[in-house]
Amino acid sequence: MGSGRGRYQERPGRGPRGARRQTGYTFAPDVEFKALLEIVSMKNYRLLKMLGRDVWIVSRHLEQLELAGAEIIEKERELIREPYDPNDPGQSEACEHDLDMLDEGNVTRLLTGSAILAIWALYETAVQKCAVILQQTKKEKLKMSDIKGRGVLGTAEKYYSAVLQTPLHAASVDMSRLRTIATIRHVFAHANGELEYMKENLQKEILDLADKNDQVNIFPDFQAAITSGEDPDKYSDWVIKNLKNQPNITTGSLVVTQEYVSACWEFIRPLIEELIERTKASYVAMDDTSE
Repeated sequence: MGSGRGRYQERPGRGPRGARRQTGYTFAPDVEFKALLEIVSMKNYRLLKMLGRDVWIVSRHLEQLELAGAEIIEKERELIREPYDPNDPGQSEACEHDLDMLDEGNVTRLLTGSAILAIWALYETAVQKCAVILQQTKKEKLKMSDIKGRGVLGTAEKYYSAVLQTPLHAASVDMSRLRTIATIRHVFAHANGELEYMKENLQKEILDLADKNDQVNIFPDFQAAITSGEDPDKYSDWVIKNLKNQPNITTGSLVVTQEYVSACWEFIRPLIEELIERTKASYVAMDDTSE
């Protein structure tokens, strides 16, 4: 940053002896604007470095999850079998039920769900922080929080195009896919992935998604189905498919596979990295023109 920190003036104390003193400094009135610009620039540089670091951290987290997944499932399989008597037909059937739940991902569904939360949290943070820096470089008064849109993604699309005069992402990016990931994240964050905790329109959206995507499933609540008089044959394959033919289903748990998580990250990671680089180029250009 160089030696240009500017001259400082110490803030005055608060009065009588024993009273708590104010600490810190303020710039003298005649501080050079360039020194202030350097401080802003350094803060932005640090922010973008932190976002880049977090991309690496999420990548490592997903790699660890994938490597540990098989080990976790095998350990869980042992724990499930432990209390059951294999010579008792009734217990054997119950054990197979629990093992099927494990194999279909219901037991470990919050592991993959938490990965979706981590991916979206980083994406959302990158979009918001880059917007702040681009607002500074373009000397815009409006902040992203001043714009109303449908969720963070809808607001960001409006803000980047209308205020910052740059698209959030390239025209070739499938924004509907981003919105789908945002919906899945919302379901895990606000309904724990449970259908019965979702509003009716969201239930339909998730059921339609599970019907079309083999990596997104709804694991049924068997007890609720039995007590509500649902046909048990509907659940013979454990994981619900052909959901459009089963309009009365309102209970069950959202399960996303490890493959879906990996595909989400492969899609979102380049979007974050491109946004970081674009933002970095913007404030570097601002520094160059200020000299």
